Order: sequence, then structure tokens, then C-alpha cells
Amino acid sequence: ALNLLNDPVFYEAAQALAMRVLREAPAAERLNYAFELSLGRTPSARERARMQKFVEDQAAALKGEQAQALLPLEPEQAAWTSAARVLLNLEEFITRE
Repeated sequence: ALNLLNDPVFYEAAQALAMRVLREAPAAERLNYAFELSLGRTPSARERARMQKFVEDQAAALKGEQAQALLPLEPEQAAWTSAARVLLNLEEFITRE
């Protein structure tokens, strides 16, 4: 799984998923939409709370001047790209049965 986490193609896929979620879903529905697109289901209450906190923490961490100088994305886009990377690296997404 770590191999996929660092794979450039998976990063680009996560970035594309994040941009789609930001473009197509209202703010209140973004997590549900991201889960639907990537996993084909809505998140549980626990998953939703944890991912919401993750996105908020990422956005806050990426708002600093140094972070903005290093990132080609806006903080919200980068935060959602991080969230999409988490979803695309879940065993549920990777494993086929």
C-alpha cells in the first residue's frame, strides 16, 4: 500500500478526484460524494467525522506562508487531494474480490 501512496499516477488520480469533488459537490456533501465516487458507498458516522477532521486539519496546516510557497494548489485543493489519497489507498478501494 505504501507503494501506491507514493505512486505518481495515484497522486494524479487523487488530485483529479479532489478537483471533481470540489467542483461538483456543495461543501456539506463533499465527503459523501468523495466516498460514493471512490468506494461506491456513503461513509459511516465515524468515518465521516474522522475524514472531516482530517480535511480541516490539512487545510489549516497548508494555509501557512511556507506551505503555500511549496504547493501549486490552494490549501483547500491540497487538503482534499490528501483526503482523496486516503480514500484511494484504503484496502476497500485496492482489493478486488
